[in-house]
Amino acid sequence: MPDLGRIFPTDVFTAEEIGSAQRTVSDFIASEGVNSILNNSAALPPQELAALRNAWWEEHAALFAPDQQSTIKLNLSGESPVLEMEPWQKDSPNYRYLYGENEPRVRDLNIKTQQIWAGPGQSLTFVVAVTYTADVTLDGAALPLPQMSYGNMSYTVVSDGSDGWLISDYGAGVTVDMTTIPGSTTTSTERTEAEQFIEALNRTTPV
Repeated sequence: MPDLGRIFPTDVFTAEEIGSAQRTVSDFIASEGVNSILNNSAALPPQELAALRNAWWEEHAALFAPDQQSTIKLNLSGESPVLEMEPWQKDSPNYRYLYGENEPRVRDLNIKTQQIWAGPGQSLTFVVAVTYTADVTLDGAALPLPQMSYGNMSYTVVSDGSDGWLISDYGAGVTVDMTTIPGSTTTSTERTEAEQFIEALNRTTPV
């Protein structure tokens, strides 16, 4: 058996398996990683937020490996949840995402895989660069500039025993933490850094 510390993925998996796992990760990031109802929920009253987390978990628990579900669920209320839940928003209860009818809260979403490796337990880890914008309101008024978010997200998946994949871990190999420039921030330096990350990402070829 190969040493599964961190090895080239095709030494363990077929190209089809890697592609399937990669789609699982990308789909999760797009649908829940950055676009979950829990994102922009930090300012809710504690009981309402707890109820929202529990409802989200009941609907999505099947996406995660059974032996890791208790840890991942617990971390939803911690500092390192499995999806974007910007904690600074708890101090900004009037800062809200602007929703369109039947539209996601995030726009200009760009997801590119940067690293893949195989690891213990026949797992695959994907480190992904993510950028997106969101139209936002402050005190009920739309802000002229969008929120800009950028950085790395990372997910480890294992086979579900059939043709699918389950998330078993997250956060490994991240070199640029997700950073958000609120729509209320007009400082050119911060926005320039975000724009430079996005421009560099657009020039790269995904793995």
